[in-house]
Amino acid sequence: MGNKLNVRELVMLSPIEIQEKLPKWEQQWAMKQKDHPNAKVINPKLKQLKSNLKKIMMLPNQTFFQQFDCAVLFNEIMALEKLNNFNNDLEKLLTPASDKIKLFKKYAKTYDDVTYWKELAEAYILQNYNKIAYSTYYKLFSVKRNHREELMSKEEREVLSSLPEVITIYRAGSTEEEETLKYGISWTLNKAIANKFAKVKSLRDKVPMKIFELKIAKSEVIAYFKSRNEEEIIYIHKSKKK
Repeated sequence: MGNKLNVRELVMLSPIEIQEKLPKWEQQWAMKQKDHPNAKVINPKLKQLKSNLKKIMMLPNQTFFQQFDCAVLFNEIMALEKLNNFNNDLEKLLTPASDKIKLFKKYAKTYDDVTYWKELAEAYILQNYNKIAYSTYYKLFSVKRNHREELMSKEEREVLSSLPEVITIYRAGSTEEEETLKYGISWTLNKAIANKFAKVKSLRDKVPMKIFELKIAKSEVIAYFKSRNEEEIIYIHKSKKK
C-alpha cells in the first residue's frame, strides 16, 4: 500500500458504475480487512455508501448532490485502503466534507507556494458542494503566491491553454448574488451544466435561481477543473477585485 494520496487523480463515478465495481472490491476487501490499519474507518464508510446507493436506486430522481456524495464516499474508501499510516492525507479523508476548507486553512501557512495551490485544489474538490462564505474562497484563491498554475493538473492546464482568448462562462446563482455583486467563484463553460445546477440548487436552497452569463478574458481565469465533469472555471468577479 502507498502512503500518498493524489485526490486530483480520483475518478468521480456514477452510482451505477460504483455498484458495478463494488462487489469485486468487497471480495478483495474481505480477505485483507482483518489486518488493515484503516478497517475501522473504512467499514462504516462502506456501510454508509451501500445505504446511499440503495436509496438512489430506489429513488432514481435523487439530486445530483446526493449522487456526487456517493462518488466522493467511494473515492474516500478507495483512498483509505491505499494508506497505511496516519498522515495529512488520512486526516483529510477523515475530516467531514463540510470541514475540508477549514482543515486546509489549518495548515496553509506551513505550505510552500506549490504545495499551497495543490492542497487548495484538493480541499476545494473534497469540500463537495457544502457552502463556504464568499470571503473565504475569495481570500484563499486570490492570495499573492507564485505557481498558481499548480491548482490544475497537467491535462487541465492544457485544456485551459487551448481555449480562445475570450471565453463565455455561466453560473447558476440567486438574485441575491446579482444584487450584492457577491458572485460565487465557480462557473462553467457549459450552459447546460449551469442549467442543471439552477434546477438542483433551487430545490435544495428553496430560492429562485437564474443563469448568469459573462464574457471574460482567458487571462482572468484562476483555474479550470475537470474532475467533477463540470467544465468548471474558477473566476473572481471584477466586483470583488481590488
